[in-house]
Amino acid sequence: MSPCVHRGRWWLPRRTLVVSLTVLFTLVTSVSAGGAALAAPAAPAVSAANVTPHHGGCGQLPTVEVFASGIPRLDRPNLQHGIDIAQAEHGCALLIGHFALGICVVCVRVTQPVTISGEVDPNQNPKNPRITVISTSGGVGSIFLNESSTARPGTIEFRDLWVKQTRNFGFLIANVYNATVKYFQNRVTDIQGAHFRVGIGGSGEIPIVLPRPRSTTGKLIVTDNYINTTAVPFPLPFGDDNGFAVQGTHFRTIDVAHNTVSTFGESIEIEKSVGSNYRIADNTVVTKSRIDSPLARAVTTVGYPRLHGGHPAELKLSGNDVANFSILNNHLAVGGGSNTLICIMQYMSNPETSVHRQRSTRISGNTCVMKRIFAGLLGGWSGENPYFPQGTLDNAVVTNNTFSGTADFGITMMDFKIHAVPKNDLINTSNHDVFTHNNLSGFTAIKGGASLYFGPATHNNTFIGNPHGPVVNLGKHNRIIP
Repeated sequence: MSPCVHRGRWWLPRRTLVVSLTVLFTLVTSVSAGGAALAAPAAPAVSAANVTPHHGGCGQLPTVEVFASGIPRLDRPNLQHGIDIAQAEHGCALLIGHFALGICVVCVRVTQPVTISGEVDPNQNPKNPRITVISTSGGVGSIFLNESSTARPGTIEFRDLWVKQTRNFGFLIANVYNATVKYFQNRVTDIQGAHFRVGIGGSGEIPIVLPRPRSTTGKLIVTDNYINTTAVPFPLPFGDDNGFAVQGTHFRTIDVAHNTVSTFGESIEIEKSVGSNYRIADNTVVTKSRIDSPLARAVTTVGYPRLHGGHPAELKLSGNDVANFSILNNHLAVGGGSNTLICIMQYMSNPETSVHRQRSTRISGNTCVMKRIFAGLLGGWSGENPYFPQGTLDNAVVTNNTFSGTADFGITMMDFKIHAVPKNDLINTSNHDVFTHNNLSGFTAIKGGASLYFGPATHNNTFIGNPHGPVVNLGKHNRIIP
C-alpha cells in the first residue's frame, strides 16, 4: 500500500474533496527526508481511494490525488492547489471524480512541467463511472497552459480527462517556452460559444492574458483525443468552430495524430506558425456547415465570380513557415449544405520572408468525401491579417489521395481578391508541385468548376494521372501527363 501524506489546511468541515500526496514506495525515504515541506498534522481517516490508489496515467511519478466534490467553491481552489503541489514535486496530479468549476475565467492554470491525469481513458467507454470530468457553468475556458519563462525543462502532459460544458476553450494554450506539451486520450465535448470555440488550442500572438503571450518554442503532441463540438449549435457562420487550433506559434514540432474531430468549422487548424516539422496524420475528421460563410463570400474567386470558397476548411493549414509539413492518411468527410467549405487547405507564407532555406510539403494517403463544397484540395488562399497571410503551395508532393463526391473544384490553385482589403489579395504562384497516383474517379465537378485547375501565375507543376473531369491549365510550364 502506498503511504499518504496530507496537508492539514486542505481539510475543511464536511469537505467532500480530498487532496493527498501519494508517494510510491521506492520514494518513501526521500519524501520523508523532505522535512517541513512534507510534514503534516494528523489527517482524518484515509479514503478507500487512497488505500488502493488508481494511478491512471501517472505511472511511477509522485502523485497528488485530487478528489472532486462537485461543489465549485471547493473544486476550483483545491484542483489548482493539487496541480501546484504536483508541479513542485515534479510529479502528477491524478484527478478523481467530476470537478464542477462554476463560473470562472481560465479556471485552472498550469505553469510548470507536470502530468495531469484522469483515472481511465474516457474514449474507451464514455459511460465508465471512473471517468474524470471537468466542467464549468460559465466564464471562459477551463484548463489554461501558461508556462513560466523560468520553468525547468520537461514535459507538460494532459491525459485521460473529459472536459465538457465549458465556454469557448476546453484546453487553452498561451505561453510555452521549452516544454514538450502532450494532450493524450482526452475527450472534449459540449463547448459553448457563439463567435468562437476551440477544443484544444491557443495562440502565441493574441493577448489572451497579460503580459502578451510569447512565441512558443517547444514541442506539441496531440494524440488519440476525441473532440466533438456539434452537440451544441454554433449560430454564427462567420465565426470559428475549431476542434484543434493554434495560431502564431513557434513550436519546433507539432504532431496531431490519431484524433477524432467533429465540428461545424475548421476541425484541425494551424495558422501563421513557424517550425521545423509539422505532421497531421491518421485523424478521422468530420466537418458540417449548413450556411455559406460570409467571410468566404467576401472573397472573389478570379475567373469564377459567382463561386466563393476558403472558409471554413476542414484541415486549415494557412500561412505557416515550416521546413517539412506532412498531411498523411487522414479520413475526411465534409459537407452539410455550405458551398464555401474546403476539405484540405494547405499553403505556406511568402518564401522571401521564410526563416528556412528550403521548405517542402507532403500530402499523401488522405481520403476526402465531399458533398457540394468548394474544393477538395485548395493550394493557396487570400490572407486574413493579422491572423494569417496569403500564400501558395510550393514544392509539394501530392500522392495517393482519394477525392470523391461533389465540389466546384477537385484540386485547385487559383487567384483571389478581397475588394474591401486589397492587401489580402492573392496572385497564386504555386510552383514545383508534383501530383501523382491520386484517385478522382469518384469525383464530380459542379457549378462549372474543374477537377484540376492551375491559375495564370502557377508554373512548373506536374500532374500525372487521369483527373476524371475538366482541366483548366492557365499557367506556364505546367504538365498534365495521362
